[in-house]
Amino acid sequence: MPIIFDEYEHVKRMLKNGFQTTTNTKFELQLLATYLREDGYNDREIENELHTFLKKYSSNYNKVKYYKIIDEKVKKSKNFKLKRAYVVGITKSELDTILKEDNYKCQKLMFVYLVLAKYYMSNNHTNKYYVGCKDNDIFKLCDMYVRKQDKMDLMHYLTKKGYITPTLSMSSIVNYVNEDSEIIISLVPDEDMVYYFERYLGGIFIECEVCGKLVKKTNNRVKYCKNCAKKIKNRN
Repeated sequence: MPIIFDEYEHVKRMLKNGFQTTTNTKFELQLLATYLREDGYNDREIENELHTFLKKYSSNYNKVKYYKIIDEKVKKSKNFKLKRAYVVGITKSELDTILKEDNYKCQKLMFVYLVLAKYYMSNNHTNKYYVGCKDNDIFKLCDMYVRKQDKMDLMHYLTKKGYITPTLSMSSIVNYVNEDSEIIISLVPDEDMVYYFERYLGGIFIECEVCGKLVKKTNNRVKYCKNCAKKIKNRN
């Protein structure tokens, strides 16, 4: 499942259109339970709302079948916290560190790691810049083809150079964060975050005329991102 950067907006889409995934519905139920908890609902109200949601959007809904799952989600919602996608700034010093590397794939990976580190810090407020997601999810955000062995080599290189430090909890600490420098790139973390780095290096992009997301300009007819283009097409 791709990283959900703004879990509040994800839940709002769920409430309007149902589950947004087909393989991670249990995690989505946890998001919904937590959203309701933060909105002031008590245990019984959250339980009822989850049953109502499942009855409406799950084709195989059965109250008895989902009882334990919902009970678990209600309990976990007391300690779970939804994440938001806050604006993060990438500084000149950080970009200089990234550009010291000659390998373009390494540069893109370092940029994505950096944005993720700041994203998680903005939500978790830890004492170090942790990135706690799967390697494959990180590489998907880099928008590049990388063979399995190359992925392992790149991760080993970043570790050997001291750019990242793996932890026992299967996360990594990013060590090249430097907030004491001029901010050069500001962005809201999303699945297209690496486009901001590509644009910084001279890539040609436009902003979607509807939502403002960066879009690669492949021809003069491109005006919208994929999601907005799809919505516009469905309306016509």
